[in-house]
Amino acid sequence: MPAKKTTPVAPAPLVSVKPPARRSSGKGEPPATASDTAAMGNHTAKPSSGDIVDFNMKVPAEFKAEVDIFLATHRLTRKAYVMDLIERDMKAKGWTPQNQG
Repeated sequence: MPAKKTTPVAPAPLVSVKPPARRSSGKGEPPATASDTAAMGNHTAKPSSGDIVDFNMKVPAEFKAEVDIFLATHRLTRKAYVMDLIERDMKAKGWTPQNQG
């Protein structure tokens, strides 16, 4: 049996390996327990009179569907329509920013 020939092996290409990332010293300071943040704090605080607040309400799903159909039919947005209705009602009742309580 003839001897097996060994084929010359090409040298492996040099591959640069990144060193492992340095570990951070931590995640920073924890939030103060008395602060009012979204994650923690007193969520029952009442907003002051000048704050911007949400103007949401819960309605039955059937009512919302009917309103959406009405608004789409007339190419209106809910926000603009509600603001217009409230403004008209306030004017009809004689309310102006000067006579607010």
